Amino acid sequence: MRNRKYIGLVFAVAMAWQGLFIFIMSYYFHDYYFSEVYYFRDEIEGSIGYIFLMAMVLTSFKFGSKMVSSSQWRIIHKTGVYFLWAYPFSVYWWAISYYGNPLMIDYLFYWMGFLAFLARIVAWGKMRYEKLTNKNMMDQYFGIFVVLLGLTMSVTSLYWQAILSEYLTFFSWSATFELWLPFWPFEPFLSLMITGLGVMLLTRNKDSDQAVKNTIPAQ
Repeated sequence: MRNRKYIGLVFAVAMAWQGLFIFIMSYYFHDYYFSEVYYFRDEIEGSIGYIFLMAMVLTSFKFGSKMVSSSQWRIIHKTGVYFLWAYPFSVYWWAISYYGNPLMIDYLFYWMGFLAFLARIVAWGKMRYEKLTNKNMMDQYFGIFVVLLGLTMSVTSLYWQAILSEYLTFFSWSATFELWLPFWPFEPFLSLMITGLGVMLLTRNKDSDQAVKNTIPAQ
């Protein structure tokens, strides 16, 4: 934690090299880049990532952090970290779930990204569990089922990706969104979303409404 600023700056240097490489490819190998490499949605996702990265770098120094409030600083860095996680995670998810010939490094980086976010879900669930006062057994059983479903989806994406993607882009508006909205319709993240939903059910109080009422002071 003490050196996270410098770890982040090293990451920014690596991303700067990648940006330079993209510029070289697009400028000196224009025809190849735009016919074989370039995709509009990838360009949007990558550009947003670089915008966040530049904002995070600038606000990592005193002259930049003075330009934003503490809450704005947290929003920039937390949102930026999540977005910068989501982009490579989705790349490796598609590598193992769509192309059919993944390399060992694709599995390695996919599982590193998956476990990193799963750790966040577990930490969030632990925090909720410590506040749990009244368990609902139906929620407990259903929550376990949903968590197992999410974890199962994380290892079987090659078998359900095509069917689910076709279903999620069945409507014309959804297919249009897929062209320009980053990560839409969020197939790479569905297993984590479902796992998070299961953890939410596992850590939900039996009577949430009553629990909220109990926190309101009597008048």
